[in-house]
Amino acid sequence: MSNDGLESDHGITRRPYVVSEDLDLVLSSWCIDNNFILPAPRFFTALRYNMKQVLEEIFEDVVFVDKINILKSIDDYVLDNEFTVSLDRIYFKGHYFLDVTRLVDVDGNCIGLGSRNSRSLDIQLSTLAKRFHGKNIAIFDDVIFSGDGIIEIINLLNSYNIIVDKVIAGIIIGESAQNIVDTHSSQNYSLQVLTNVYIEDVVDEICERDFYFGVPFSGRSVGIVKNGMAICPDRFHSLPYFMPFGKPYEWASIPLDRCLEWSRFCIKQSIELWQEISRLSNRSVLISDLSRKSLVADQGSLSACSFLKKSLNLF
Repeated sequence: MSNDGLESDHGITRRPYVVSEDLDLVLSSWCIDNNFILPAPRFFTALRYNMKQVLEEIFEDVVFVDKINILKSIDDYVLDNEFTVSLDRIYFKGHYFLDVTRLVDVDGNCIGLGSRNSRSLDIQLSTLAKRFHGKNIAIFDDVIFSGDGIIEIINLLNSYNIIVDKVIAGIIIGESAQNIVDTHSSQNYSLQVLTNVYIEDVVDEICERDFYFGVPFSGRSVGIVKNGMAICPDRFHSLPYFMPFGKPYEWASIPLDRCLEWSRFCIKQSIELWQEISRLSNRSVLISDLSRKSLVADQGSLSACSFLKKSLNLF
């Protein structure tokens, strides 16, 4: 592929199964806000070691990308841009956000691009337009896989007369950068796509948090279609990337004959996570405490571990 519009200091040329590490990062704020104690780094290292071992039984090459590599893209590219709109609240907590994602229905079927919260996309875009009307901005996201979502978002911003001249990402996969540049260079004529972690080709790229139950920002957000638009009536409902909640084959490229085994592993990992936080905090983590409730709000008084142990019996 051509590297026009793409800068990268770190190239991975294999075709690995890639997992970006973010579990401790997303849990750190949640623990503070909810008066729980975050486990030590060695605990997360052990969880990752176990997950990598299981994934290596499924895929030939498994790569875990340390969050430091993703944060370096922010240090190198984002901090130099006064006007940066983040699509991600995990790695870059700047002043301007566009809370947008692809929503699914309760059965996990995609219903379209929509807001992650109760503020509609139109309201969010109108607010940004007042601030950035006629100005060039940068947008940041943690991972760009195909580029289709970013292309759609740039179209939306352009329609509000907001011009994107930089797309910055923690990780960029394959030809997604060139697809973005080729699609938008006529209107966003100086558009660049920048990263420090470029991976030529992958089996898949998954955020670590998506393999855990109830973790902040994990899984696919559940929404509804209202007046022809996808909206998210409750930002706390999501489906993680394993059974019996989500779709490990469609969403995480887990082979069909390994989905059951993988899902049981993810549930056990989630139990270990919430057990450790409960132990350190000297109180149980309840379903009602979780950021992502996975459509089990009616069991809010049940501990997360008890609920997950019951879920194992569904297989």
